[in-house]
Amino acid sequence: MTVKELKEKINDLPDDMEVMLEQTKEEFKYGLLNTIKVNEELFIDPFFRVTLMTDESIILSDE
Repeated sequence: MTVKELKEKINDLPDDMEVMLEQTKEEFKYGLLNTIKVNEELFIDPFFRVTLMTDESIILSDE
């Protein structure tokens, strides 16, 4: 992914959104960024099984 492609993908996203990196699938220490997606994370109480909070984050991946 190029810088131009990355800027286009994140242009409309809020400045305070979290960015997360998926674990690399390559054998190398670093991998190329190939995809970016916005994912809604659910924080669920394991005892009561209710959603405590949701939050969106940017997920970067080498896939």
